[in-house]
Amino acid sequence: MTALNALQFGPFTTVNHQQLVTDVFKDSARQFVTENILSQIDHDIVEIDGTLTPRATEDRNCGPNSAVKNCFHLEIRFFGQVETNYSELKAQLW
Repeated sequence: MTALNALQFGPFTTVNHQQLVTDVFKDSARQFVTENILSQIDHDIVEIDGTLTPRATEDRNCGPNSAVKNCFHLEIRFFGQVETNYSELKAQLW
């Protein structure tokens, strides 16, 4: 679904995230949303608005033993024909 191109990534301020979030990562995230979330929406989807941002925003929180360096916040809304008809998801992904 091309509407998933509206999913915004970042900003990423840490070196870890700047290296991790490649085009392959973004494609995998879009595929995850398509396969695991879109199938659960019970209305037609006209537009998608969302962000994927890191939980850790400082390099000091992205060390080798960090429990949160690969944790991301996903906030996404799926709009139907009427702007007030939408589904919303807020989740943390590892």
